[in-house]
Amino acid sequence: MQEFRETLSILKKDDDCKVVLLTSTGSSFCEGLELSMLLHTNKEERRMHAQEVADAVKDFIKSLASFNKPIVAGVQGAAVGLGVTMLPLFDLVIASDKATFSTPYGKLGQIAEGAAVFTLSHILGSAITSELLLGGRTLTASEALRAGLVTRVLWPDRFQVELLPTLKAMSEQSSQSMEATKALLRHSLRKKLDAALESETYLLMQHWCSVECQTAIKAYIDGKVQ
Repeated sequence: MQEFRETLSILKKDDDCKVVLLTSTGSSFCEGLELSMLLHTNKEERRMHAQEVADAVKDFIKSLASFNKPIVAGVQGAAVGLGVTMLPLFDLVIASDKATFSTPYGKLGQIAEGAAVFTLSHILGSAITSELLLGGRTLTASEALRAGLVTRVLWPDRFQVELLPTLKAMSEQSSQSMEATKALLRHSLRKKLDAALESETYLLMQHWCSVECQTAIKAYIDGKVQ
């Protein structure tokens, strides 16, 4: 997350950069946070690491929300946890037909990170958000498209072929116009997002430190929870 923030900081000032694409190769787009670093038997050590990760998530989400240029997610394969909850901060989300979207927070004994309760309900509405965060449902690409989480779905064998021309077409538009439009679109979101992140950071730390959450995370990592 720190490396991603540093990259965005560089691209923000680069006049040759018009549009940013975050995508992946392989079977997963993003499988969320590396949870193993949160597992500690010592309570103080657990609290220290939980605070560190919670702050990193907050800063990461803020950097996405404040990025001035169009930023596009190209989702191939599985998007899990933070890989889903960060998507509302992208301007376009283009997914492969084989992409899936899951938020297994109930299995992990924790709350969703990335200000998901606010951003997902803002985009998807309370019904789909509840299905994702409370019901633990995995959305297909077509379901995510209908819900509004995804902008466009491409066939897997045409994904890269069709994705890059879309970015090229965007990059040929006026940078000034795109940045001004994005600033207007995000103006009302930013203040509410900042408030949501502040309260969430404290709650995440508390949940990650709990014995129940530690047990659930370990079981999930060990493959006992499917």
